Amino acid sequence: MSDETSVVRHIWLSLSGLCTLFRLNSGSGWIGKGKATRKQDGSVVVPFARPIALGLSFPNTKTVSGQSDLLGWTERIITSDMVGQKIAQFTSVEAKSSSGGRIGKDQLQWQENVNKAGGIAIIANSPEQAKKLISDYLNGTTTK
Repeated sequence: MSDETSVVRHIWLSLSGLCTLFRLNSGSGWIGKGKATRKQDGSVVVPFARPIALGLSFPNTKTVSGQSDLLGWTERIITSDMVGQKIAQFTSVEAKSSSGGRIGKDQLQWQENVNKAGGIAIIANSPEQAKKLISDYLNGTTTK
């Protein structure tokens, strides 16, 4: 069994020919002015510190709930009225450990919202599963 961090990396690499994806670390941290210093006890002092949201956030700096591990786009060519023009279709990949992992309510809502808006959102626990889900979507054989 592989841990989630390892699965994220393997999925990311396996999808490189199908999508352009970026790792999204979410959460919060601290940023400040001046040089941060590490004390002997291991703690870090950040002068003039203020909180910062990591990953996607709202204007009020609240972090978006349920956002996926990998975000980016899948290049698509539009047919008929826009022949030959490319679009970047928003793509969201949530990776879980190879043993399955727990899928949160917020993550399911995120996936549903992305898919309803015309994007591609999947949850996978292996590179093979991720490639199949994306390929099925691109071939029109997926069920949403």
